[in-house]
Amino acid sequence: MSALPNRDRRAERREATRREILDAAWEIARRDGLSAITLREVAGRIGMRSPSLYSHFDAKNAIYDAMFAEAWGELSAVFDGLERYSPWLRHSSTSP
Repeated sequence: MSALPNRDRRAERREATRREILDAAWEIARRDGLSAITLREVAGRIGMRSPSLYSHFDAKNAIYDAMFAEAWGELSAVFDGLERYSPWLRHSSTSP
């Protein structure tokens, strides 16, 4: 018998769909700006109907929130890397 833990395939599919939704929203935002994101266009890009998005995100603002969280996480990782490889950035001062 295998010692592998049971996979929650439903949760995996749900997360994959959330990822598709966010990827589509990012594509639209990069092309036309954040204000151009519509549920209809996001849904159309991934082959869903707009109302179906509500089973993954409570509202369009929840998509924005998830996008912000991703971007913040990426930016934080960049800053963490800068501090790790450039400790002088933490200790530099502008005074003579």
